[in-house]
Amino acid sequence: MPTFNDLYYRETGNISLKPENTHQFNVGVGYAKSLRKNRFHADCNVDGYYNRVTDKIIAIPNKNLFIWSMINFGEVEIAGVDVNASILYQIIKQLQIELNGSYGYQYAVDISDSQSKTYRHQIPYTPLHSGSASVSVRTPWVDFCYSLIVSGSRYALQQNVKSNLLAPYTDHSIVLSKDFKIKKITLGGKIELLNIADQHYEIIRNYPMQGRSLRVSVIFGY
Repeated sequence: MPTFNDLYYRETGNISLKPENTHQFNVGVGYAKSLRKNRFHADCNVDGYYNRVTDKIIAIPNKNLFIWSMINFGEVEIAGVDVNASILYQIIKQLQIELNGSYGYQYAVDISDSQSKTYRHQIPYTPLHSGSASVSVRTPWVDFCYSLIVSGSRYALQQNVKSNLLAPYTDHSIVLSKDFKIKKITLGGKIELLNIADQHYEIIRNYPMQGRSLRVSVIFGY
């Protein structure tokens, strides 16, 4: 069903949206292993899916590049694979390292009209390949996390032509954090160095993402 924002959000909403109708098929397999009295744990999950969606709801710049609209996309065929894996190693009681990785392949094409110029073209802003990875180290003094996000190329409009192609990108970030507990009060501090490679990229065409930046935050809980 369309959300409240899909229907009524200022300028973007579309009160004529129809609910999506979907036929879904999914198969998955998982494996997990613990060793050394649970100090080492590894798991991996692989899921494959095939969906046939009628009246798929997507957001595209339907009026111009600056005003987006929610629309029904006719009929879309989606096939893909998601892979997730993690490894956790408890070195000592207060020292552990965790590795996480994911990969996604999604073939999502318009099959509304076999005579259309966009027939079997990848739908807008949907990369074929995407993934992420992270390394987290938890110590008695500070927690450290390095993360990487990867997105393949994708198209800004319905036609899969070179002029509509958006370049792939990677985003690297580092986070240092620490929590303190004083009786019933929890204090936390976090320092984030974002986009450390200072890569210039666009998730949405003509909306460049921020370059290298530093963010500091303090969290108070009671």
